[in-house]
Amino acid sequence: MKSIRTLPEADKPQSKVGLVPLLLSDLTPSPENDGIYRVISPDDPEILHLADSIRERGILEPIVVSRDRYIISGHRRHCAAELAGLEHAMCRVLDIERGKASRDEYVRLLRAFNHSRLKDAGEQFRESVIDSDPEEVYRALLAERQKSLSVDLDTIQVRERSARKSISEAKRPFLDAVSRMVRSLRKHWPLSDRQIHYRMLNTGVLRNSNRPSSVYKNDLKSYKDLTDILTRARINGLIPFAAIEDPTRPAQEWDCHSSPAAFVRGQLHSFLKNYWRDPMQSQPSYIEIHCEKNTVYASCKRAASNYGIPVSSGRGFASLPARRELLGRFEKSGKERLAILYVADFDPEGVTIPHAFTRSLIDDFGVDESIITPVRVALTPEQISQYKLPPMLKAKKSSTNYKRFVRETGSDDAFELESLPPDAIEGIVTEAIESVVDRDFLNAEIEAERSDAIHIEKIREQAKQLLQSIDVL
Repeated sequence: MKSIRTLPEADKPQSKVGLVPLLLSDLTPSPENDGIYRVISPDDPEILHLADSIRERGILEPIVVSRDRYIISGHRRHCAAELAGLEHAMCRVLDIERGKASRDEYVRLLRAFNHSRLKDAGEQFRESVIDSDPEEVYRALLAERQKSLSVDLDTIQVRERSARKSISEAKRPFLDAVSRMVRSLRKHWPLSDRQIHYRMLNTGVLRNSNRPSSVYKNDLKSYKDLTDILTRARINGLIPFAAIEDPTRPAQEWDCHSSPAAFVRGQLHSFLKNYWRDPMQSQPSYIEIHCEKNTVYASCKRAASNYGIPVSSGRGFASLPARRELLGRFEKSGKERLAILYVADFDPEGVTIPHAFTRSLIDDFGVDESIITPVRVALTPEQISQYKLPPMLKAKKSSTNYKRFVRETGSDDAFELESLPPDAIEGIVTEAIESVVDRDFLNAEIEAERSDAIHIEKIREQAKQLLQSIDVL
C-alpha cells in the first residue's frame, strides 16, 4: 500500500482526531483551492482515470480535512471517490477550522499540503505568490486571469464597490435549516430557488431568531430572504454553487485538453461505453414529454431517462421552431401515432399550453388530429389536493386566458410545479409513461440490451489490446 505522505511539523497543525471514516457528502471542498489550482471537473479524463483506480484499489491516501469538514488535501480524490460510488473515506482531521482561521493561514495550509503535486505554470505562479506574500494571492490570481483574457478594446472603470453583509448570528438557524434542506435533496441537484422555497414551508424555521413573527411562510418576503441567504451561503462556500441552477443563463465551454496523453486517456475511458439501445423502437407510438419550465426539466428528464424518451422545455408557450423540431423527431421515428405528455403549472397559461401546442401541430403543420394523444400529466386539481399544495400566486387578471381559467376551475388560485417535491414529479411522470407504453415490448428491449452490452464489452477489450500493442496508451 502507498505510504501516507507527511509534512514537516512546522508546516502543519497537529491532528487531535487522527484517522476517522467520514461521509463524503459531509465534506466540503475549500473554495480557496479553486483560486490556486485548476477547478476540478468530474468530466476531466484524469479524474475519471482516478475514479477507476479508486474502484479497484480504494483511496490509498487519506483525505485531510478541518474540524468543520472542509477539505484541505484531497479535492481530486474526493471528486473521484464520489464518481466511484464510495460513501465513506478515511480522513485525517486537523486541529483547525476554516471558519475561524485567517485567510492567510488557511491558504498557506492548502499550499503546504500540495508541495509534491504536479502543477502547470499558472499553478506554480500562484503558489509562488502565496509563498512570497499571502495577502496578494487573490489579487495576483485575478491579475493573471485578467491578463490571459485581455482584449484590445476600451474597458469601463468600476465606480463603486460594496461588500455583502455577513450572515448574522440571528440568521444562522435559518441558514442551517436551508443548508440541511439543500443537502437532503442532493440527488436532485441542481435545484431552483422555488423548489427549495416550497420545501421550506413546513419547517417552521424563523428567518431571524430574534423575531418570533418571522416564521418562514409562503410570501414574497420569505422568498426574498431565502434567495438572499442562498446567494450569501454560496459566496461563503457554505452551499456548493453546483446545488443551485440558473437555467435561463446558458454558458458555452469548449472541449479542450491539457495534453495528448490526457485526451487519449479520456477517449479510451469512454470508448464504446455510451451504447444505449433504443427501448422505444418497438413501441407502437412515438412518445415525448414537454414541460413548461426549465426548473422541473431535470425531474422530467430523470423519469424519461429510464425509457429513452425525449424531453423538451418550452419556457412557457413553446416557440414555433420548437414545435417543428418535435414534429421532426416524430417523423424520423417512423411511428404512426404521437403521444405527448405535458407538464405545466396550474394557472391560466399552464392549463392552456397543452391545447395550444397540440392545436398548433394540427393547424400549423397539418398533423392529423386522430393520430395525436395529448396527455396532461401535471399539474392537476387531483395532485393539488393529494399533496396539499399551497398557492403561490393569484392568477394574473391580465392573462387572455384568465376568465376561462376562473370559469373552469372556480377559483383564481394559481399553483406552480415547483410546489411538488422533486420525487413526486419524477413519480408522476413515470406513472404517465407507464400508462402509454407497451410493457411487453419494453421488457423485450431491456433484455436485448443486456446481450448487446456483453457483445460490445468483448469488442472494447479486443480494441484496447490492439491499441496497447501499438504503443498508443
